[in-house]
Order: sequence, then C-alpha cells, then structure tokens
Amino acid sequence: MTTLLLAVLFLSNFSVLAWCFIKRERIYEYPFFLGGIFAVFVLPQALALAQNPEPMSTQAVNRIFVVSILCLLGGFAGYFVYRPKPSTLSRFDSHLHPVRVFHAGILFLVVGLVSFRLMLQSATAGSSSIGNFTGWSTKFHFFSQLVYPALAILIFNAIRKKTLGSYILVLAAAAMPLRSAIKWGRREDMATLALTIGIALFFEKGYKVNRAVALGGLLFVAVAIPFTTIYRQYSRDGRYSEMLQYNPVEIFIEHVNAGEVLELRNAAYYADTALVTNTIAYGTGYWDTMVFRFVPAQFVGAEFKNSLRFKIGREIHPDIKYAIHPGTTKTGMGDTFEQLGYFGFVVFLIIGAIFRFVWSLARERENVAAQVMYVTLVPSAMTSVTHGTMRFFPDFVFLLVFIGIMVLHARTRRVIVIPNSRSRQPQVAAMQPRWNTPQ
Repeated sequence: MTTLLLAVLFLSNFSVLAWCFIKRERIYEYPFFLGGIFAVFVLPQALALAQNPEPMSTQAVNRIFVVSILCLLGGFAGYFVYRPKPSTLSRFDSHLHPVRVFHAGILFLVVGLVSFRLMLQSATAGSSSIGNFTGWSTKFHFFSQLVYPALAILIFNAIRKKTLGSYILVLAAAAMPLRSAIKWGRREDMATLALTIGIALFFEKGYKVNRAVALGGLLFVAVAIPFTTIYRQYSRDGRYSEMLQYNPVEIFIEHVNAGEVLELRNAAYYADTALVTNTIAYGTGYWDTMVFRFVPAQFVGAEFKNSLRFKIGREIHPDIKYAIHPGTTKTGMGDTFEQLGYFGFVVFLIIGAIFRFVWSLARERENVAAQVMYVTLVPSAMTSVTHGTMRFFPDFVFLLVFIGIMVLHARTRRVIVIPNSRSRQPQVAAMQPRWNTPQ
C-alpha cells in the first residue's frame, strides 16, 4: 500500500505540473507554485520516508501520504474549480495614481527597514536572528514585513521608469531579504526576491519564462534545499569558502537515501498525536494565530491575550517518544491534519480559491493592488506547504489592511477631456485599473 500511495502522490504532482506547462502563462499561477513546492520539497521526503520509515508504523506513513495527496489536489481544485464572475471582479476596479502608489511604497519601505533594525536591537538575549522574538521585538517584526509589499511596488516602478534612482530603491528594499538569505540561509527570502522580479515582469511587460528554465529552476531548488542545512552551519561564521568541499547533488542523494531528518516525518507524528490524544483542534489554531499576530500583549496584557486563545494541541504526545529536530517544521500537511483531520485539505481548497480570485483581479482586470498582493502573497503559498498553513491567513489579512490603506491613499478618477461644443467642462470617464497617469 505504501508503494501504491507513493505512486499516486507522484502521479498527482506530475499531473498538476503538466497542466501548468501546457501554457507558459500558467507558470505564474498558484498551481505551479503549489505543484512546484510539492515536487522539490515533499516528493523527495516522501521517497526517503518510504525507504526509511523506522521507527514509524506503516499505518502512519500511509496516513501522511494520503493527507499529502488530499492537500495537493485540494489546493489545485480550489484554484481550478472556482471562477469569480466578471461582475464581482468589476466591483474591485479602481484607478490608482502611480505617484501615490510610489509614495506608499516608500512609506512601507521606511517603516519596514526601521522596524527591522529596531527588531534586531530589541531582540532578547540568546534569541535567534531568524525568530523566537518576544516583547516589543514581535511588534517591530510585524511592521518589518512591510518591506515585502514595498519591494513589489518599487520593482513595478523600476520596470516602468528604468532610472538609476528607481534601481537604487529596489536594492534598498531588497536589503532585508538579501541579508536574511545570505547571512542566515533563509530560502524563503531568496525565493521571494526571484519570484517578485519574475512575476512583476510578467504583469508589467508580459515576459514569460521558458518551460525549460522553469523546470531547471525546480531541479535546482530540489538539490539546494538539503544543502541549506550545511550553508547555515558555515554562513554563521562567514566561512563560505569551506562549503566548496561539499557536492550538493551528493548531499541530495544522501538526503533521499538516509532520510534522517524529514519534515514529513514530523507531520506524520503530529497527525499521530492528534489521533492518539483525540485532540483535533477544529480550526481553532487559525484563530489562535490571528490573535497572536494582531493582538498586542503590551497594550491589552498577556493574560487577556492568552484568554482569547484556545491552545488545543501543539506538541507531540510524550507517549510517541519522538523529538522534533531543531530548525524543522510540521509542514502544511501536519498542521492541517492537527486542525481538521483528514478534512485538512479544505484549508488548501480555500487558499486555492483565494489565489484564483486575486489572480483574476490582477490578470484579467489589471488591478494594480491585486498585482502587488499576488506578488507578495506567493511566498506564503509555498511556506503553507513547507512550514505550515497557520501563517497564510494572517499574512493575507496583513496585506489586505496595508494594501487597502494604499488604495485609499492612491485611488483617483481618470479624467479625460472629451470635446463638447456646449461645454468646456471635462467629462469624467469610468474608473480604469491602470497605472497610467490621469490625463
């Protein structure tokens, strides 16, 4: 049964990617990012887990394979089946003044970089530079995330203007994710930079990546993921040259054959815990995450904040006798099962539908705000698989709030002067979702 389920997982993943490669434009849509991250992250681990299941039971391995298949197909179905009506999309049409959008990008950049600096300065002693912040550090981290929509806005601006100043602003916005990627080996930040540039070029200029390049990129990422652990060990001390002694391909093969540290194994044990303790959280974890992200304990008090949270499930049950390897995650398959059991795929179904709606606004209606949101939200779609789905919805709400503020600031009416023998007053045209300066 394990071999059969593994084959179904591979076939499902291949089918999703095949659908994406039929048209080059689909390489920029959610199913490609979903199928791509499954191909480079989940499939190698699934193969390793099938070859090295111990000390897990066969039932636990089969269960996590079934959950993985459901999550993959659920995300694809949510995107493929949902078709927002044109009348619904038209309600979100708006003309944004490009100068005001640019001002919003600058404001986001300044707030984000200042907050990032303050976050590092106020981090508690002994905490990681990547996370585990407490107190005011969490609030500064919250606002530091404004760098990412700023990066998208400023890249759009640079593509249009092609001036030295616009390129310098892009470099300033890229400083924080570049630092995280180079110094701490953050794969997400490096992917964010590459995807933001690629998707922005597609929206603004219509550039479509070659299928062979996209496939080569997936193969590169698959090999690079296991190598990240070694990179982080040496990058902490700046010993980058010493990494040249390692062969990334050999490390990837060893990763698949040995299967010692696997996030998919973590997911299987979290699923086991949910069943053994009968503590399916029924989605309360998503509420808890929203409370943690948006309710400031410094203002309302830690006791009140904690009273708003359910805190159902979180740790692997002691009877299972399994320790999570430091730096690894429970994955989206693990946390959705923890929340909804086998119906956890519904979370991916909802995420797929959200991306279909945002994509339709960004592509069909050329909605500028939707384009910024889509570009900024794509990395969260991938971390929903690799890290967990808990972060996606707070990220989505965060972008709704701040991009909504940008829209309120930048929204205007496009005034077109139409010759009229009876009146010299200009007539106001319907709102158009364009970047062009109002005439």
